Amino acid sequence: MTYDTPSPLPTSSDDTGFSAFDESSIRDRRLQVAEAVGAAGFGPERSDDFTLAVNEAMNNSVFHGGGSGEIAFWSEGDTFLCEVRDHGHIDDPLAGTVPPAREQVGGRGLWIMNHLCDLVQIRSTSDGQVVRLHLYF
Repeated sequence: MTYDTPSPLPTSSDDTGFSAFDESSIRDRRLQVAEAVGAAGFGPERSDDFTLAVNEAMNNSVFHGGGSGEIAFWSEGDTFLCEVRDHGHIDDPLAGTVPPAREQVGGRGLWIMNHLCDLVQIRSTSDGQVVRLHLYF
């Protein structure tokens, strides 16, 4: 079965720069996200949840998306966003929306993201994939 490729995600309204990361720099990027989410006015619980979701996205990039990726985060209107790009590809349009089997090892990152964020958008193309996480004010 084949699926239609969704349209690309809209670009940011500001000139948000992306920062590269790999396994050795995930901690630093995670701390930057946590600081930015807190500075945007979110309380500790929502900030921690969103930061965990971003951490899952970065770990997926390292372990399933070619060993590295790029990350950017910004506020836009009533939303705090984080985008993670890598060289991976997700074929299943429902990835992360169906609970993993209890005995399954791994495969919970997208599931966690979908439960901790207000919206998770995924786009996969021949160039790689984009995961955009939304947290509403």
